[in-house]
Amino acid sequence: MIREARLTDMPRLLEMGRNFFDKANWARVVEWHEDSAEAALENLIESPDGVLLVIDIDGGTIVGMAGAIIYGFYFNLDHRTGQELFWWTEPQGKGYGLSLWRELEKQARAQGAQSFQMSNVNGMKSDVLGRLYERNGYTPGESTYLKGFA
Repeated sequence: MIREARLTDMPRLLEMGRNFFDKANWARVVEWHEDSAEAALENLIESPDGVLLVIDIDGGTIVGMAGAIIYGFYFNLDHRTGQELFWWTEPQGKGYGLSLWRELEKQARAQGAQSFQMSNVNGMKSDVLGRLYERNGYTPGESTYLKGFA
């Protein structure tokens, strides 16, 4: 079942967040900071402009999560857009990812988003994911690259 995340889910959210952080190459440019991650996740749960969903199988086994923010687009503040921050499933969540993504879009739209952006993490089946996005109505936009300043 896909449901909204709760504060009581926080230990598992942090564990999966760390897994995503490591796979998404962020460790090359920034150190994981658990207190910051917890504050950010809490904000997504409590903010009217945040979405944080989980895949909960067997009534308490959380195997995936997705988060997004909704905001006034910087080149047209009258246009509210949603931006996926992370979309993650653990191996036990295989088969639930697409439903999680669709629910993330649905929740963003319900919170006023008129458009939505999805990220494509390099090295995480990025070619397959790009084709999936395009088959679902997305067009390629910006690509992002990471660089740390030492």
